[in-house]
Amino acid sequence: MVDQLKGIDPRVFDPNYSEPKTQGLNSGRDLITNVKQDFISIVDSKDETLQFEAKVRNETLIVTVKTRGYQGDSEKRHPDLFAAQLVKKSLQFFELQGHSIHKWKDIWSKSGDLNDNYDQFATYLRTHSSNGRELTQAELVEAAKQTWTGQLANLLEFSKVESIDYRPNIGEVVIVFSKV
Repeated sequence: MVDQLKGIDPRVFDPNYSEPKTQGLNSGRDLITNVKQDFISIVDSKDETLQFEAKVRNETLIVTVKTRGYQGDSEKRHPDLFAAQLVKKSLQFFELQGHSIHKWKDIWSKSGDLNDNYDQFATYLRTHSSNGRELTQAELVEAAKQTWTGQLANLLEFSKVESIDYRPNIGEVVIVFSKV
């Protein structure tokens, strides 16, 4: 999958690594790390909203990631947290710990800082569906596949949208991708 990480010491993913922090390879900032058999957390010590978290529950991967907003600039990405690489490395790590991961669950919200996927999903629906009629399941699935997470899920062989619960009234999507 991936052996090199651009911004993080790969020893963080060694089960015997016990340091509570590491230094970002690009930023030089301290990154607080917490790695267990079924949980990985990497957080910027100067801005705890910049984070990567992955966990396994019931053969399901659950990821939370926020890399944009570095040094207060809403468009600037964290120079050490490369989300796609971290997701791939986390999957590899969890599988080495004996976990079988068959699903990837995610929650996209309109509010807050973690809204990229929701925005991509909603934009696709606005530009590819007819106004005034109820959206079809196929349209929802296609919109989900167009998001950053949907594209990465497909690349990592989570190519089936097992379930999608779109709640436009509260601005939320709960989605589960699965391996075919």
